[in-house]
Amino acid sequence: MKKFALASYALYLLGGLVITAVGSVLPQLLTHYHVSYTVGGQLVLLGSLGFLIGVPLSSFLLGRFSEMNLLTIAALMIALSQIGMLLLPPFEWIIAFNFLNGIGVAALEVVVATLMMEVFIGRRAIVMSYLEVSFGLGALLMPLVASLLISQNSWRFSFFITSVLALLMVVVCKMIPFKKETVSTSESDASDASSEPAPVLAKSQRWKILALFSVMIFMYAGVESSM
Repeated sequence: MKKFALASYALYLLGGLVITAVGSVLPQLLTHYHVSYTVGGQLVLLGSLGFLIGVPLSSFLLGRFSEMNLLTIAALMIALSQIGMLLLPPFEWIIAFNFLNGIGVAALEVVVATLMMEVFIGRRAIVMSYLEVSFGLGALLMPLVASLLISQNSWRFSFFITSVLALLMVVVCKMIPFKKETVSTSESDASDASSEPAPVLAKSQRWKILALFSVMIFMYAGVESSM
C-alpha cells in the first residue's frame, strides 16, 4: 500500500514537472527558433488542447486497458515528448511533442486519481490533497531547475531531466501493481468525512454543478497556461 501511494505521488510530481517544462524555457525556445510570442502562445494552446483531449480519452481507455498498462503508455508518451524537445527538432515537431506531452500528463493524472479514489475509500480527501501537493511541488521545482540551467546556457537539458524521470516512472509502473484488485485495502476502512455517502442530487442539479466546475477549471487552466 505504501509503495503504491508513494509511486502515485511521484507520478503526480512528474506531471507537475513536465507540464511547466516548456513554459520555464519558453523565451530561450522562441529565441532559438527565431519565432514570436504569438507562435509561443499557439504552442501553449496546443499543449493545453492535448491535455483537454487526454482527459476523456484516458477515461475511455480505462475500460479497455489495465491501469498499469495505461500508466506505462502515459509515462512513455511523456518520455518521448521530452526527448523529442531535448533534440530541438524543427519547430513544428516541438508543437507536436508538446501536444503529445499534454495527452500523456492528462492520462497519468486521470488514472492515478481514479485509483487513489477507489483504493483509499475512507481517506479520499487526504490522498487527493497529497496528490495536488506533489503536482504543485513539481510545478514549483521545474522553473527553479530551469533557471539554473539557463544561467549555464544549458536550458535544453531541462527536457533531459524530465525525460529521465519519465523513463524511470515507466519502470516503476511495471514493478508496482497499479490495480485496485492487487492493492491491499486494509487502510480503506479508516473513516473521515469523505467516507459518508454522497447525497443524491436531481439530474438537473448534477448538470449545473458539472457545468460550474467545468467553467472554473476552463478559466483556471487557461489563465495558468497563458501566464
